[in-house]
Amino acid sequence: MDIGEMIKNRRLELNLTLEEVGNHVGVSKSTVKKWEDGFISNMRRDKIAKLAKVLKINPVSFITGNIILQNENSNDYFHVSEHEKKVIVAYRQQHSAVRDAIDTMLHITPLAEEKYNYG
Repeated sequence: MDIGEMIKNRRLELNLTLEEVGNHVGVSKSTVKKWEDGFISNMRRDKIAKLAKVLKINPVSFITGNIILQNENSNDYFHVSEHEKKVIVAYRQQHSAVRDAIDTMLHITPLAEEKYNYG
């Protein structure tokens, strides 16, 4: 997906106007429209960071062309692929001894309060 499509699609998903995005980023609504239409392809880093924040995506999305959503519970960005989701689900379905063996193999020590609390 190109940057313009990404900006427009995400803006519409979030029910934001061109003006709202522009105000947040510090540009005019016509500049946002030019970004969406592909007439302006190079943005300053500070504008990219603000645009990513208002669109609730990781700024890396603009480089990869794949939308990586911002984690709603924090300011961190974290993307999990479909394969990684399957691995997590399979891990959680294992007997605790198997999970312990996997943790040992990966040199991971879960915190006591999070150890196998999947309910």
